[in-house]
Amino acid sequence: MAMQHVIHVNVPYRMLSENLEFILEKNLNPEIYFNGEALDSYSEADLRSIQRALHKRGLKTTIHAPFMDLSPGGVDAKIKHATLERLDQTLEVGSIFRPRLIVCHPGYNKWFFDNNVDLWLENSLVTWKEILRKAEQLNVPLAIENIFEEEPSGLFKLISRINSPIFNFCFDTGHFHLFSSVSMEDWFISLGSFIKEVHLHDNNKHADDHLPLGDGEIDFPLFFKLINQYGVQPIYTIEPHRVEDLERSLEKCHYFLKQHQLI
Repeated sequence: MAMQHVIHVNVPYRMLSENLEFILEKNLNPEIYFNGEALDSYSEADLRSIQRALHKRGLKTTIHAPFMDLSPGGVDAKIKHATLERLDQTLEVGSIFRPRLIVCHPGYNKWFFDNNVDLWLENSLVTWKEILRKAEQLNVPLAIENIFEEEPSGLFKLISRINSPIFNFCFDTGHFHLFSSVSMEDWFISLGSFIKEVHLHDNNKHADDHLPLGDGEIDFPLFFKLINQYGVQPIYTIEPHRVEDLERSLEKCHYFLKQHQLI
């Protein structure tokens, strides 16, 4: 029997705050992105007011942590401290919304780490173990998103070494298509059982265009076939970067989910 899934829409906090009536009117379940500026300027009263409005409407939330300039696996102590501070802030702020999940970037780039995955991994374990303690206290699950990774082994090692039921994987289809040197099947073989959220957007392998599903070159029929094959029930999140793509992104997401009897 098909499962009923809530589709989320990535929305920066400032845009959510300024367009709350539109979000409520359209019944959009937001994945709220907090960047550094938002974390430094938010009003707790505003956060709680927005949370109450979303809750009253029956809308679900997820949170996307900041990532610009941050390095959870970095070797510079000051950068690591700033990263921990931002992630800690995200957990505190995000927990107000009682989110289904908080998505974080792992920060590995082979060019920054001179292809030394183990250096990144050992430093990452220190960061995420500390953040996980806070996440457990707040009862907020975390998921690490693929970005520049060309293959899944580094993320598999991180998730396996952390070994927590609330520390899992967010599969970003657009980033996979841009940067992966191995097949989609290989990602599912390695990380399929850890998938708790997916970011759904398309591109033509030239730029991170965040197109509606089917407007680029990603093999979404294969993607949803693998979702079915591995029996995972992730949170589905679309990430349109243009307001004019919102409706089409939602329509295409619903289309593929229905095609594969997932909604």
